[in-house]
Amino acid sequence: MIDDAAWPWLAITLAAIMLAGVFGLRERRRKRRVDPDRVGWIDSPSVQMLALIAAAVSAIIAFHL
Repeated sequence: MIDDAAWPWLAITLAAIMLAGVFGLRERRRKRRVDPDRVGWIDSPSVQMLALIAAAVSAIIAFHL
């Protein structure tokens, strides 16, 4: 059973996974446009990697509570 203290960490995990997915779709869209080398505002692969790291850390914390 999951402890009540773990639910916020699981919510953070889910949010981070969703963020990584959104930025994955954004990166796919950027690569398919006419000028893929045009500079964007946010570096999508970096945000994806940080979101996945955050998801892993928060999941570890959630399951150790």
